[in-house]
Amino acid sequence: MTDNVTITQGANSTPPNGTVIATDDVSGVQYQVVKLDQGANGLSSPVTDIATDGKLDDIITELSDKATDTKLDDIITGLSGLATDTKIDDVITQLTYINSLVPAVFDYISLAYTGSNLTTVTYKTGGAGGTTVRTLTLGYDGNDNLITVTAA
Repeated sequence: MTDNVTITQGANSTPPNGTVIATDDVSGVQYQVVKLDQGANGLSSPVTDIATDGKLDDIITELSDKATDTKLDDIITGLSGLATDTKIDDVITQLTYINSLVPAVFDYISLAYTGSNLTTVTYKTGGAGGTTVRTLTLGYDGNDNLITVTAA
């Protein structure tokens, strides 16, 4: 098939009858062709090659200028203020505690069970016969629900 599609709906249609829409025929399927244009209302200024015509530099300059914009500074100040927010501090405390359960360095883990419940996790360096760096003891209630994890 050929490229482009001509509107043939009728004299009072929008767009009007006879309007040609730019398309590209790919294996019998028409894909609309769209060009970038940065012209103001009623004006056309096509973007030809953003990488070589200086427009990319203009965009980068515009974005760089925004870095000193008061609104951006306000956003950054607001985000920085969150670091002292009580909720954020609580989350950090919880993450620090969770992180302290697992040692930073280990190369062996031993698991011990009582029945079907995991009761002890032992972390070691130097393999199975190496040095224990952390032991987690897991406690369960009468319904076999995990209720405590203690690090030693």
